[in-house]
Amino acid sequence: MKLAFLCRTVLPLLLWAALACGLAVPASAALTINGDGTVSDSATGLMWMQCSRGQSGAACAGAASTYNWAGALAQATAANAANELGYNDWRLPNMKELESLIDRSRVSPAIDSAYFPNTLLDWYWSSTTHAGVGGIALFVHFGYGHTGNTNKTLGLWVRLVRGGQSFDRLLPATATLTQTGGSATGASFSAALAAAPVSGANTMTGYWLVRAATDPVPRPDELIGGAGGVAAGNGPTGSGQTQSIAVAGLTPGVPYVLYYAALDATNNNLSLIRKQAFGGAVASPTPIPALDGVGLAVLVLALGALVARHGAGVRGRR
Repeated sequence: MKLAFLCRTVLPLLLWAALACGLAVPASAALTINGDGTVSDSATGLMWMQCSRGQSGAACAGAASTYNWAGALAQATAANAANELGYNDWRLPNMKELESLIDRSRVSPAIDSAYFPNTLLDWYWSSTTHAGVGGIALFVHFGYGHTGNTNKTLGLWVRLVRGGQSFDRLLPATATLTQTGGSATGASFSAALAAAPVSGANTMTGYWLVRAATDPVPRPDELIGGAGGVAAGNGPTGSGQTQSIAVAGLTPGVPYVLYYAALDATNNNLSLIRKQAFGGAVASPTPIPALDGVGLAVLVLALGALVARHGAGVRGRR
């Protein structure tokens, strides 16, 4: 009797509460196994590696590897260098992206194993740094589907993602970009970093990259490496400081975008990347040449003749 009562009353209420709180299970219909080691999610626009790092094959066989947080980020860099699974824009997922894989209708694992086989019942790194402690990052536990945070030096499991938002690592400081000058072939900017809540963020390096507005948004590793831009550079900065940026060698009239982020090497944090659209100045029009004395006299005579002709026409119509 008690069990029947629970099934008829308590459990439906709990399910309703879960749905009301936004804890609805992900729709498996949105997932597609691509047959190349990847799974696409049409609901988020993301493409996931089907296997945890260290595993391979359709069944994700083999022992998965653990990495500290910096090592997890390095796994994305290595995968891109190897053009793994045919792509070179893999990255460590941010916390919201990683949470989108949780299937709250399941446990051990709390993920659809039909799409992600052999997932560890353990912690997986996100790229998201704790808002107040730079040495701590967030994780998802795919045994029970809960979330938490831990020290970046610990070894956790890794699953990479591509697509969606490129800039996903949370911030040691937020930059404000302001264009302070410009010419036909150059521009200048200031990048002011807000005071960071993360300790150790007083010594940082600011990286900037300029691309044509029609070029794709750079990945964090491209920004730091200065790859694929018409101009790039870096310099020392820090929490609450302002960095000056000078850009040269631009093509007049071409619209550009400046991308900027600051790296806190102590905590291995990259700030949210800011961008500032601007355009090369269009060349001034060719000035009308000044008339000399003869030219001016000819112009006066021509205007006089035009006025006389107009006057004669008016009198003839009266």
